[in-house]
Amino acid sequence: MEYEKTEGIVLRSLPYQDKNRIVTVFTNCYGVLQFIIKGISAKRTDKLALSSPLCQGEYLFYRGKSSLMHFVDGSVLSEHLQLRTKMQHIQAAAHLVQIILTSQLPHKPAPKVYQFFYKCLRAIPHFEDTAVLTNSFCIKLLKQEGLLVLQPFCSQCKKEAIALHHGEVFCRLHAPKFSFMFSQEQWSTLLVLAYATTFSQLQNLISSEDLNEKINQIFQENT
Repeated sequence: MEYEKTEGIVLRSLPYQDKNRIVTVFTNCYGVLQFIIKGISAKRTDKLALSSPLCQGEYLFYRGKSSLMHFVDGSVLSEHLQLRTKMQHIQAAAHLVQIILTSQLPHKPAPKVYQFFYKCLRAIPHFEDTAVLTNSFCIKLLKQEGLLVLQPFCSQCKKEAIALHHGEVFCRLHAPKFSFMFSQEQWSTLLVLAYATTFSQLQNLISSEDLNEKINQIFQENT
């Protein structure tokens, strides 16, 4: 039996039989894994924490015959308690978790996505409008996966872009039917969301409900 060790953040936790949980963890080495953690009780606060959503920890495990990893031991790195103080923060963290669950394949390593996910979780309390942060996460993730190319100019004629269709950008003239259309202000915001290199570049942005909905639809369309 070979033991392996990885750092990870809990995305989801489901009760299984008595005092056991099946825990979905986004790991920095192996992508999304599912662990079975046995013997969880109030006395085993380490196991309780390591099987709780948003907990970041180190997990020692071995592989069985199924896709479930067998948890052996672990240590808590952070419970991200700062995210539990406001409903807005909890909702933003839940949105980021859902993005990971939707976009990341099991057992597919994505260390850059993991690090960005971790940094975004830590940044949530510093945003007045947390939708700006989650929108940026969506857009950057689509860019990294090669599903979205955002640029100022139309892919057909190099005029100012204002529309998106299946990951490509277009001006108003060349936009295909059923494209996502944006105002100039929204397009400028999209470019900042996509190319900002620090969180401070995002903190003064305001994201409208209309823009939030369009980004959510674009993400769903491409994942």
